[in-house]
This record gives sequence, C-alpha cells and structure tokens, in this order.
Amino acid sequence: MKRWHLIFLFSVTHTSLVAQQSIFTHLTSYEKRGDKMVYYFAYQAAVEDYQQALKVDPEKVHLQLKIAECYRMLNDPANSEKWYAQAMPQQELVKPEHRLHYAMALNSNGKFEEAKKWYQRYQAEVANDSRSDRKIKLLEAMDHLFKDSISYKIDLTSLNSNQADFSPSYFKDGIVFVSNRVQNKAVKTVFSWNKSQFLDLYYTPESENGTYSNPTFFHSNVNSRLHEGPTAYYANGTKMIFTRNNLLNGKQDKSKEGVVKLKLYSSELVNGEWSKPVSLPFNNNEYSAGHPTISPDGNTLYFASDKPGGKGGTDIYKATLTNGQWSEAVNMGDAVNTEGNEVFPYLHPDNALYFASNGHGGLGGLDVFRYDLNPGEVVNLGVPFNSTKDDFGIIVSRDWHSGFFSSNRESGQGDDDIYHFQEKLELVELVAFDSETGKVLEKVSVTIQDGKRNAGQHFTDAAGSTVVALNPHKNYQADFALTNYKPSALEIENKTLLQKESVVI
Repeated sequence: MKRWHLIFLFSVTHTSLVAQQSIFTHLTSYEKRGDKMVYYFAYQAAVEDYQQALKVDPEKVHLQLKIAECYRMLNDPANSEKWYAQAMPQQELVKPEHRLHYAMALNSNGKFEEAKKWYQRYQAEVANDSRSDRKIKLLEAMDHLFKDSISYKIDLTSLNSNQADFSPSYFKDGIVFVSNRVQNKAVKTVFSWNKSQFLDLYYTPESENGTYSNPTFFHSNVNSRLHEGPTAYYANGTKMIFTRNNLLNGKQDKSKEGVVKLKLYSSELVNGEWSKPVSLPFNNNEYSAGHPTISPDGNTLYFASDKPGGKGGTDIYKATLTNGQWSEAVNMGDAVNTEGNEVFPYLHPDNALYFASNGHGGLGGLDVFRYDLNPGEVVNLGVPFNSTKDDFGIIVSRDWHSGFFSSNRESGQGDDDIYHFQEKLELVELVAFDSETGKVLEKVSVTIQDGKRNAGQHFTDAAGSTVVALNPHKNYQADFALTNYKPSALEIENKTLLQKESVVI
C-alpha cells in the first residue's frame, strides 16, 4: 500500500471486487476493464488489464501513462519510473504532474541528478508549487543529510512479519503497532488496492534483554473488520485516540462517492477493558482524519487530514481541549505543510513535532522531519533515518537517545518494517569547582544543550562530579548554575570526545 495513502483507506473488499470483475469481463476491452479497476482503487488488477491491452494494441502508448500512474499508487517507484520513461516522449499526452511524478520516482530510485532535471522542468511549468523548489534546493546541498549517518545504530526489530508492519506507539511497557499480517479470522477480508489483508493493531511488551517480540492482537473493541491505523496514548496509558475506517457500532458510513474515509476515535481503559470507541468532532464522512499524536496531558492533539482548504494532499492540523471541548482544528501552515502529503505526526514531550512528508526536500518517497515548535524550523533528519524509500512513523524516547521508525527500505524483511535506533554515546565526566579556591562543588545544575535542543539536566555529587552520555560526533554546550555563583558555559567539541577513551572535563 502506498504509505501516505493510509489517510485514504477504502473498504473495497476482495469479495465485492470479484463480483464486479465477473461483470467487467463482458466489457469490450482490457483498457475499459482497467479503468473500472482504477475506479474501484484496485490498482494491481488495473495494471494487469492495462498490460494486456498494450499487448493487444502496442500503438496505444497512452496506456504507458496509465500503468505508470497505477504503479505510483502502488508505491512501486522502480516500475513507475520504467513506465513514465516510456511515456515521456509523448508530449501531447504528458501533463506537468506526470513530469513531477517521474521526478519523484527517479528521486526514490537514487537518480538524483536526473530527478533534479525533471523537477526543474516541472518548476518552469508550475511556478507556484513549492515542492519542486524545496526538492531542488535539497538535491543541490545534500551533504548535511549524512552528518549523523554514523551516530546511530539501526536494527531491524524482531517483531516484523513478511507483511506490512509500521507506525509504532509507546504504550505501557512496550509498543502498539499497525500490521496486515495474516490472521485466522474469517471476518477479515482482502483490501483490493493491493490485494493485501486489512490492517489491525498489535501489542508487544519489551523483554528483559530490551527486545520486542511475540506481538498479540490488540483489544477487540478497538480492532474491527476494516482498517485500524496509528494510535496515541495519554493519561498514563489509560486513554487512547486511534485511526479507523469510518465504522462505529458495526455501521459503515461512506462519502457521497461511496468511499469509506478514515476517522479518529477515542477509548479508555475501564476495569482493564477498552471502552467502546467514541467518534471525535474532527470527523466527516467526506474527508479523512487520522494519525493522531497527543500531549501527555491530553490537551493538545495533532493529526493528519485531507479536509478541504488545506495546503496540499494531506496536512497536519492542531486542536486543543478546553473545559472538555475540542477547539476547531487549525492547519499548521506553510512551515510544516506543502502541496504534497504530510502525515504520521509524533509529538515529543519536549515540544518537538516529528512528521513524514513527500513535499519537503528529501532523499525520496516519504522522509522524516522534525519541527521545533519553538522557535519553529523544519529539519530533515537525514541518514540513517531517511533513505531513498519511504521512511515514516517515528517515535523518540524521552531522553532523545533511542526510538523506532518505519521504512520499506531494502534491508527489511517484508513490505514496511519497524526499525529500532540507538544513539552511539560515550560517557564523559564533568567536574565543577570554585575557580578561586579550587574546592569541588556539590549540587551544581548541569544542563546539556545539543544545538537548540535541551539534551538533559544533571547535578554534581559530593565529589563535584556528574557523568553524562554524549555523542562523540556532535558538539555540545554544558551550562553550569549554582546559587551565589555566576553561571558558566562550556563548549564541548566532538574532537575532544574523539581523542580520548576516557574524558574528564
């Protein structure tokens, strides 16, 4: 499934589609059957019909574009690039958006210089689309994306299956994640978009050795016969907001076009059981809302939506809870949202918003970004978090040193996979003393700054010492403070950390 299209999940089941296909066999051509498959979002079946049509009549070169677009919707950049490349010489058929899609496929396949040429061509035709400008600027200055490439250890988690596993959320002593792994459940059907199982939620606790395995099916009041997506927890894990197809109390509602959109639902633990879901006020049958993330106090919610009036395909919105009532959802604006898709937001407790986007400049597909809410700057996390494939669904520990993210990069074992990351750290001893007497000082506050980010606060012991864990490939500032003393700041350069096995400052 196309990852950012989790925001556009539809409930076209395999059973109903088979019935439709039996009718479509009487259509006069493979192309018309393919067009019907696209109408029902059955892109894999459409590709098969279009390719048959092209075999029958190789002169119908417009089919190349239709096949390319289907592969784009199936998130297959290798095949979409192949078919776009065949179609590009057909100037009378190719539209500016096709050139943009071709550039994005090249970008995702690591062909950066060629992608840049097509972004420039699209920019010359559609000057008011900021995506091409953002992407060109990044491709012209990519070096900074690799500065942290050796600062983190990345591991494929043991909880992955050979199907899609993605978008983890911290919950109690483990994580909850989304998966379409096969279950022995007759009520679950096949999602016609790419002939996969519907998505459910799974929980896995952290074991004694720090690994995650043996996922179990999440609560039946939350998982349904349609798609469930990303979740968010608050109030010490007793309340949750989650994504689901438009299904409540067994009733499935559709838009005017017959599409089952995504909605946000809330539930809470009552006597150890999750309560029946309650629909949130941001929901609407005509557009989707999903991918929630919420502040620990439950008063600030961020989510993704394709509601009318947004910047692009899907945007990030913010809402606040006051006196038990949710405010109107506010678009996060041009700093965050683009003409593309911004999805999978995650709010860190220390006021940083992470999200995935294919509209900001990146290595290809979805890239993960951090938006510092104060003062407000979007930063591409670079390698190793991002690759030329889809990277999204990140969560970060409270101390910033570890976490998880999702990716369909080639090192995985299935479709989408969940990766664990751990910052590579060195222990550094900091000693505080009186500059006049030389006496060591106890209870000195030591605040570590990593650029604009607070990376932790420590206090010296009776020996005037505190030990901190720092990344030897970064520069830091340590701010010292104690009552009746002037504050002191110390720059800690990475070259100092790299020169010695044991560092005392």
